[in-house]
Amino acid sequence: MRSAAAGSGALLVLEGPPGIGKTALLTAVGTDADGFTVLHARGGDLETGFPFGVVRQLFERRLVEAGEDERRELLAGAAALAAPLLGFDEVRRWAGADVVGGVASYPRLHGLYWLAANLAAERPLLLVVDDLHWVDAPSLRWISYLASRVHELPILLLVATRPPEALPEGSALVEPIVSAPEARMIRPGPLSGAAVAAIVAEAFGTEPGRRFCAACHTATGGNPFLLRELLVDLRHAGLEPTDASAGRVGEAGPASVARSVRRRLAATDTPSIALAQTVALLGSRAEHRHVAALLGSTSGDVTTAAASLVDAGILEPDLPLRFVHPVVQAAIHAGTPAAERVDGHARAARLLAGEDAAPEEIGMHLLATPAVGDPWVVDQLRG
Repeated sequence: MRSAAAGSGALLVLEGPPGIGKTALLTAVGTDADGFTVLHARGGDLETGFPFGVVRQLFERRLVEAGEDERRELLAGAAALAAPLLGFDEVRRWAGADVVGGVASYPRLHGLYWLAANLAAERPLLLVVDDLHWVDAPSLRWISYLASRVHELPILLLVATRPPEALPEGSALVEPIVSAPEARMIRPGPLSGAAVAAIVAEAFGTEPGRRFCAACHTATGGNPFLLRELLVDLRHAGLEPTDASAGRVGEAGPASVARSVRRRLAATDTPSIALAQTVALLGSRAEHRHVAALLGSTSGDVTTAAASLVDAGILEPDLPLRFVHPVVQAAIHAGTPAAERVDGHARAARLLAGEDAAPEEIGMHLLATPAVGDPWVVDQLRG
């Protein structure tokens, strides 16, 4: 960060298995980035087919919040080439030139590079991209394009991804980024036995037994997320952190986490369950107003239900509405009855179409519904 602030940027990669603490580290860096403009984005397993979705997460809100004069400066010069994909066709009037290109064309990538450069000219820029392995292909191409040139700019590009053996299918574009000569790699390790004991003591508010802590360490392998989920589950079960309880700690893993999440969700009220299922199907763009519209609820009702899910350790406490971990989202989405899932995606598509959302964003939901020969759906997919 000091190097980037001085004008020599870098690509920093956090690599590790799910739950090892990558997101927590990204959050900590963003919180401590005094003097930087901080822009965040996160890939999503339901959204990998949404072209430039992560790029839009990074830049769209910043440009929307800018006044027209500032937006004109940020999209000046070659940056105007990126304006259409971010929804700012007004740039045609300023540029007086054709700024249209293909979805992943070189002009688009070049324009986005200069948009980042223009932002960094104001103050150093921190670009944070979580779950790189679920980022759409056009955004990955741009990240790779920027990474090879970032040393020329006051930009820190901070990304987090899984190790090669844990990458999902279709993430071939991730490897060139993380293995690039300019990439600096950090691989967070598991928690030590002493660290696990400290977290167990904090969770239960009392001094735990040594064997109990050792059992928690063994069950989770020192994975912070699995440990947190295990402790929530043990507390809900009324288990005391004593050596006599060590044998009941059991094994922790994605399957047990999913069961734990579903049990905790079932213990909440009906509005909270419906809210969790709606946020799960909307993905990382679960905006408050969209959730309320799909549920037919008021904003206050959504806020109240969200608070219950925060208390249950299912949702993060801040906005936008998002889950504490992708494993939690996947568990709730998979646990939603199929008919309700299909109906929710269909209604979400029509809601977004009514707001003139990007065709790809609408199509993401339509592809999760069965083909029934609906002419409106055909028109949307052609779009």
